[in-house]
Amino acid sequence: MSLSLRLLLCLCVACGADDSDHHHHHGGGGPSGSGDAGQGLPGDTYIAGMEKASTDGHFRVALVESTPIPQDLTLYTWTVEVRDAQGAVLDGASLVAEPTMPDHGHGTFPVTTPGVATDETGRFTLSDMDLFMAGTWRVEIRITHSDLTDTVFFYFTLDS
Repeated sequence: MSLSLRLLLCLCVACGADDSDHHHHHGGGGPSGSGDAGQGLPGDTYIAGMEKASTDGHFRVALVESTPIPQDLTLYTWTVEVRDAQGAVLDGASLVAEPTMPDHGHGTFPVTTPGVATDETGRFTLSDMDLFMAGTWRVEIRITHSDLTDTVFFYFTLDS
């Protein structure tokens, strides 16, 4: 079993019992969409400001805005806000996003999209992520602050 599949299964099991505060892969509203050709990967329901806890619980990331909203095949620009586990906005963090299609075993080009800090503390812009194919995209956001690194996953199912 591949590492990414094991990680996805672990996240699903971890979220199973009480998903009220641990939205590792179910963005607030639970699964939506039909998955990718019946493969069953969950899709998040986009809501501006949706927030997810990082895998190890060190950070929370809010998807403040997506332009356009996740549904079409196009270039996406996201504004995200990074907070610590207690909800305080982080100053001095850095992040990078890596969009992939786990069901297809590929990502996009460029492979990663760097987070560019905005004028607002803790906010970053991820520009021109090319989600070019119908199906479920996993956008992995890796956050680093001081000596901590952790990961948040957003899943969106796009139509052709």
